[in-house]
Amino acid sequence: MYGPAAPHALAAATPLTTGSNEKNATTTSDASPTAVTLNDPTDVRADRLTLSWSANTDPDFKQYKIYRDTSAGGDENDTLVATIPDQGSTV
Repeated sequence: MYGPAAPHALAAATPLTTGSNEKNATTTSDASPTAVTLNDPTDVRADRLTLSWSANTDPDFKQYKIYRDTSAGGDENDTLVATIPDQGSTV
């Protein structure tokens, strides 16, 4: 499960030369959203289970993504099974 997408913020811009309308700026990125804690699955059956997790409280929250794999670990290359845009949803 992965948290919100990383935002891009524009840092302070300063003129390149006196009297110029050109600007020089850099971007910063919070590439690591606050991780959620995945609780133990409940109602585990052969064809389904129920997941729950702690809520992400980042102000730039975008969505939760739930992936499935047949081995331990996981990443965004696994099978995406759900995208949940509701920050308050934890089940």
